[in-house]
Amino acid sequence: MRDPDGESVVCGGQIIRKVKSSAESLPFLRSDLARELVEERLLVGFSLDEHLRLVSSQVPFVTYPFEWCDLQFQAAALLTLDVSARILQLGYELKDASAWNVIFDGRAAIFCDHLSFRSIEEQRWWAFGQFARHFLLPLAVSKSTGLACQSSFLLASDGLSPVHVRRLLGLGRYRTRVWPLLLHDPRHARAPKLAVQRAATNQSDTYHRGLYAYASWALRAKKSLASRSEWHRYAENREHYSDAALAMKRETVRLWLGEIAARWVVDLGCNNGEFAKLASEEGANVIAIDSDHDCVEAVYSMRAGPGLVYPVLANLSDMSGGRGWLGRERPSLLERMRGIADVVMALAIVHHLAVSESIPFDRIVDFLAELTGSYCIVEFVGDGDALLGVLAAARRRQPSEFYEGLQRACFLKRFCIVKEVLLSDSGRSLALMRKIS
Repeated sequence: MRDPDGESVVCGGQIIRKVKSSAESLPFLRSDLARELVEERLLVGFSLDEHLRLVSSQVPFVTYPFEWCDLQFQAAALLTLDVSARILQLGYELKDASAWNVIFDGRAAIFCDHLSFRSIEEQRWWAFGQFARHFLLPLAVSKSTGLACQSSFLLASDGLSPVHVRRLLGLGRYRTRVWPLLLHDPRHARAPKLAVQRAATNQSDTYHRGLYAYASWALRAKKSLASRSEWHRYAENREHYSDAALAMKRETVRLWLGEIAARWVVDLGCNNGEFAKLASEEGANVIAIDSDHDCVEAVYSMRAGPGLVYPVLANLSDMSGGRGWLGRERPSLLERMRGIADVVMALAIVHHLAVSESIPFDRIVDFLAELTGSYCIVEFVGDGDALLGVLAAARRRQPSEFYEGLQRACFLKRFCIVKEVLLSDSGRSLALMRKIS
């Protein structure tokens, strides 16, 4: 957190901030309303002692905006507006309205910047330009063009500026709800005049309420595009599995996870979250990763439990490195995942990495061994597999280059097979493996 009112350090699973006595947020943090927001899980829980040390617990796994689906951006934006509306009753506003100030604990969006609360001094929300760049404009572009919000944050940490949006949308910007934000200074989005005109001089919070209402209305605009994805309907079109093979796969994974009593599972190439949900129902917390936006959106939308599911939009062959100051402010995805999982599920993903991404099997195995604390559930694919043939043909390769014996030989360098089942008539097999080195 970059805030002049308090420097942060991480220690023993806690985030500790030494807050300056001049910090504007201190009166609010001592209020009953702050405690209510914590109880309602809108604000990360904290304690503030007499030495002005603000201590809060770390969420066990954190994702960043460049790993979110659009629905997560919408949820984060609505949370920011909800918190903003609630604190108006005490005459406060947020001095920051950044996507980086929101974390997800499973599906739940929680505001985490305790030093962002300050008293309202004028009929202007200074953070509105940032809110527009981080939420309103990326979502408008995504809904109009299909360019997912996360793309903006892969390019820059400050979202999309109005000048970028004008270039991306052209005259189509006038078909969006955010077009009033694109009429002014290209560096900053300004509040639309409609919200300003509704402000009443005898009510100091009317301006803010009008602006929050406009932003909420803009956020709820519908997509003008159909689904972008071929993969999010994969579960409906799996011709390479018979019903019996698929049922066996589900029940085998469920049985093994139950026997292991996994607390944390990483599901690589989770697709629509079918097996992430299964692991969650067995009580595990699940980090569910896929490179397809619509698949991750489906994972975020699904109801699971009692374990939490953390959706991550990321390409396994091109995972993000460290970001922010010196590359250490926001650790890489691999660093955040390392050491968490009892089990890594690599179900029908290894051959995609090997064939479509040309990653050697031994390096894939090393990656899985680095990721898991103990176990890995792997799906072995024979070289006569229909889908493998399609993937190989797309790369002008031969399925025989990826024969099952090679897959097994690479895995047995780092894992031993605990159990294995043949998935009915699919020609595929499922193996529960334990790490040996």
